[in-house]
Amino acid sequence: MLTSIEILSPKNKRLGEGRKAYRLKRKQVLARLSHLVKINLLRIGKPMLILGKIP
Repeated sequence: MLTSIEILSPKNKRLGEGRKAYRLKRKQVLARLSHLVKINLLRIGKPMLILGKIP
C-alpha cells in the first residue's frame, strides 16, 4: 500500500486551474490501491469533499 500526503494550499482551494489540477490528482491517487491523507489547515474556500456533504 502507498499513502499520498497532500497539504492543501490556497491555490488548491480557490476556483480555477489549481483546484482542477488537485481534483484530478486526487482522483488518480484514489483510483489506485493507495490511501490519501489530506492536511487542510486553511479556513478559506469551500471544503473539497469526496463522499458528499458532512451532516
